[in-house]
Amino acid sequence: MLGSMGTLHLSPVQSAMAAPASNKKSHSVKSKKEFEQALTQAIEAEKEVLFLTWQGAKKKEISAILKTVRKNNLDIQNIYMERRGVQINLQIQYHSDKALIDGTSTAPQHKDALTVISKIIADYNKPGTSDFEKVAGIHDLMVQKIQYAGNNTDAAAVLKQKHGTKEGMTRAAYVLLKKLNVEVMRVRDKADKNNMWNLVCIDNKWYHMNIAADADTLYAKRRTNDVCPADFFLLTDEEMTAAGYTWATMDYPPTDALPEIDYKKKDLCFHKIQDFIEAMEREHNRGQDCFQAQLPGAERKIETYLKQESRKDDSLCPIRSYRISNNDVITVFFK
Repeated sequence: MLGSMGTLHLSPVQSAMAAPASNKKSHSVKSKKEFEQALTQAIEAEKEVLFLTWQGAKKKEISAILKTVRKNNLDIQNIYMERRGVQINLQIQYHSDKALIDGTSTAPQHKDALTVISKIIADYNKPGTSDFEKVAGIHDLMVQKIQYAGNNTDAAAVLKQKHGTKEGMTRAAYVLLKKLNVEVMRVRDKADKNNMWNLVCIDNKWYHMNIAADADTLYAKRRTNDVCPADFFLLTDEEMTAAGYTWATMDYPPTDALPEIDYKKKDLCFHKIQDFIEAMEREHNRGQDCFQAQLPGAERKIETYLKQESRKDDSLCPIRSYRISNNDVITVFFK
């Protein structure tokens, strides 16, 4: 941007990229393997600029390597290249995930996001709070408060502006859960590179969680009550695959099914909503986190029940969220 006196103001990275060649410390490489190794080492050291010389390199070769490195490193937002003959100048742009988790960033664009993070985790970072409560709390808060919209792919932007893409919402959840000391991962869809979701660990068991998908459901149904949709909360590999998701399964831990409900028999099936409600309330009173059973016409019946409960001053069985899978199997999560 031009200042009032006509001076060109550059960021540190732009200044480094624009510096004369004599001021740049350049590393010489002779092959694709050496180029990729040099770039990988620079990323591990969190360097923002890298200067290389590669005699006889082809633009197509360089572009293919940059694409591979971006694909294999979820912390990289983009890599910009400027080439002048054998001199290759790279500017590496990182996502804010690590900087926000460490909490050491002094970047102006991260300041507001760090303030938001501190306020959010304060509610879930209290002694005695289980990992389930932390995961459920972050899921519900983001589904209800952050809209799946726009083009924000970075966690800081999502938390500040309260909207983002699947990738952006996944990164924001990743940062928040990491700050709460919950084991969490980011998963990118093999078929759709814009699709991303989380894997979360609760009681040493892993589950899938797609916050953006549930946020989209909330908006589409325009719910008026405080029950949060959880169609993609704590799903197994099989359930995600059935929903059309694909990922590099060998790179991630296998998932576990939700704990079986310890009530009379392994698989519960109710035809009357009142029988379902009574069994559900018993499980809630026993201190269980969730209740699962088959209920034909589940969505219509549970919606009717929730409308009735919303008119009461004190609900007997406060439902936080629920999800309905194949064959009308409904899983209810308690507050």
